Amino acid sequence: SNSESKSSGFDSGRQHLGNVYAKALLGVTEAAGNTEAVLSEFEAFLSEVLDRLPKFAAALASVRVPHADRERMLDAALKGKVTQQFLDFMKVVSRHGRMNCLREIKDAAQRLLDERRGRVVITVVTASPIENELQTQIASKLSNALDKQVLLRTQVNADLLGGLEIRIGDKVFDGSLRTRLDKMRQDAFSQV
Repeated sequence: SNSESKSSGFDSGRQHLGNVYAKALLGVTEAAGNTEAVLSEFEAFLSEVLDRLPKFAAALASVRVPHADRERMLDAALKGKVTQQFLDFMKVVSRHGRMNCLREIKDAAQRLLDERRGRVVITVVTASPIENELQTQIASKLSNALDKQVLLRTQVNADLLGGLEIRIGDKVFDGSLRTRLDKMRQDAFSQV
C-alpha cells in the first residue's frame, strides 16, 4: 500500500486495535476469497472518500453521532459500490466506535496480508529519482537476500546527497553519502 498513516504521532492503543480488527477482516475476506479486492476498496475509501470529505470523515469518527446514523451514512456512501464484506466490516467497526482507527486497521491488514503471502515492503530513499531498471535490480537483489517477494517503494530526499537508505519495516540501513560524511567528521573530531 502506498498510504501512510495520517494519524498524528504513534498511538499504541490504536495500533493494537488496528491489528485486532485487521485479523478479523482478513479472516472474513480470506474465507470469501476476496481479500485483495476488499483491501483495494478500503484504500479507495480512505483516499477517495475520507481524505476528500473531512466533514464526512469527522461525522463517521464522532462518538456523538449514533451508530444507527453512521450506519445509514455508510449505506448511502457504499451500498452497491463495494463488496458486502467491506460494507459489513465498516458497520462492525462503527458499532464498536472504532471509526477513528480505520487507517491503522487498513495498514495492519496490508502488513498481515503481505506477511502471509511472503511479501515485504521495502522503501529505498535516494538523493535523486532512480530509473526503473535500477529499481528492478535492487528489488531482485533484496528479494534474493531476504527470500521474499519485495514490493519496492522509492522516495527522493535531496538531503542525502548521494547513496541510499533502505527501510525494511522499522529497520533503516543507511548507506547515504550524508551519513558517511557525518561519520567521517565525527571520527576526525574524536581523534583531535
